[in-house]
Amino acid sequence: MFKISCRVLAYSALRDSVKRLTKEKDMIINKFLKSDYFYHKCIRDRNCSPLKVRRNGKNKLWKTDPSKFKIPVKRGLNEYGYITHQNYHEWSTDQ
Repeated sequence: MFKISCRVLAYSALRDSVKRLTKEKDMIINKFLKSDYFYHKCIRDRNCSPLKVRRNGKNKLWKTDPSKFKIPVKRGLNEYGYITHQNYHEWSTDQ
């Protein structure tokens, strides 16, 4: 009986930590979807400031998987790209 209750407690603690992590991830993603400017965490410009890009269009969200998103971005006149659910951890909305 004691082993079962320990398993239940461990499972509930794991479930709570997963809920907390998904809430934090949802907050970060919502911040990304509302922001207009993004800064890369590793890549720097010539003057050693973080690489800055701006939004270049509408967010693309998937109905079948709400955790997937795609944000078109632009840098300068000729450089274009996307911030996606796979690489958003490399970008920040704060300088």
